Amino acid sequence: MAMNITSSPPSSSSSSCWSHFWSSALRSKHVVTPAEKAARDNSKRGLTRRLGPFDLILLGIGASIGAGIFVVTGTVARTSGPGCCKLIL
Repeated sequence: MAMNITSSPPSSSSSSCWSHFWSSALRSKHVVTPAEKAARDNSKRGLTRRLGPFDLILLGIGASIGAGIFVVTGTVARTSGPGCCKLIL
């Protein structure tokens, strides 16, 4: 399935900007009929959903650790100043 992505050059008109915003914000996804879903499932093309309970647990742990790293970095940056940037690099 090919996706056509087009972008228009920035315009000075605010109505054009809002028009582009609303067309992007209000886009919708095509509803798949049960027959299309069965045909897609029977063909070996495409990705299938294969996340089990163990995968979801590990994903949650990784998200918690990742969020914790950002929180600690922000706390350290507040107290240490610009030296924190050199430490991260």
